[in-house]
Amino acid sequence: MLTNMKVGTRLIAGFLFIVLLGTVVAAIGIFNLDKMNERAKGMYQQELLGLSYAKEANIDLVYIGRALRSALLASSEAQRTQMLGKVEESRKWMRENLDQARPLFNRPEGRRIFAELDVKLRQYDSDLNDLRSGRSI
Repeated sequence: MLTNMKVGTRLIAGFLFIVLLGTVVAAIGIFNLDKMNERAKGMYQQELLGLSYAKEANIDLVYIGRALRSALLASSEAQRTQMLGKVEESRKWMRENLDQARPLFNRPEGRRIFAELDVKLRQYDSDLNDLRSGRSI
């Protein structure tokens, strides 16, 4: 069939075939890039934001430690009261960040880690309250 066609017709048919093939490959690429974009958005909204909230909660925990040490080393009752106020403020921010992170970790391992964290945080809060009230830990 191709041997009966003129050279110009064969060239045009070949170019049209290459254009058609390129169009199909481009369409498949665009479709797959759209899927990758959706997955990247999901990963950002789930895992990355969850990690960011967990990081902020960790920073708040560091602030609690700093304020608590400052309260223990305070030279006056006013300084001590001010530092204990910062402890409470950082505890509030830490809880809020953890509450925002919790629903973003929806895999079984994430739920297990948050369950362990809740147990440890209850003990930490109990020890912190004991320390604030002047009882020995």
